[in-house]
Amino acid sequence: MATDGALFVDDARLHDGGFFSVWRRGDVVGVRIVGALDDEKNPIWRAWLDDRFASDGTPRFVALDVKDATPAAALPKRMQTAAWGRRLLGRITHGTIHLGHDANVSLTVKAILRVAGMDNVWLRTDDDAFAADIDAMLRGRIDDR
Repeated sequence: MATDGALFVDDARLHDGGFFSVWRRGDVVGVRIVGALDDEKNPIWRAWLDDRFASDGTPRFVALDVKDATPAAALPKRMQTAAWGRRLLGRITHGTIHLGHDANVSLTVKAILRVAGMDNVWLRTDDDAFAADIDAMLRGRIDDR
């Protein structure tokens, strides 16, 4: 069984924003979003990451855990997230998104990625697959997946 413990641990945590937290270990950034992601909250986590990447550099890999998030933003905010995701995915080597089994999360993320038109991201519903992706990213070897 793979472990994402090397990324989502206290000594790698950069920020705890309540509904979103951010970790960084080398060239891998992990983001975990929990609860309702509405019109007010949606731009906050994106802006925080933009600011951090501007100061610390954009990582090669991003692991986004939204399995405990609930999409609650209106369509315009979702489209802004799609545009932001497209820009980010254009600057990183690869990403992985943990969707869990909530159909609302899965459909929303898949729609955003379809709009973004990017294919350098894995979509995972399984904890072990998401953890294995992170392990590969931490090794800098996504081709192992």
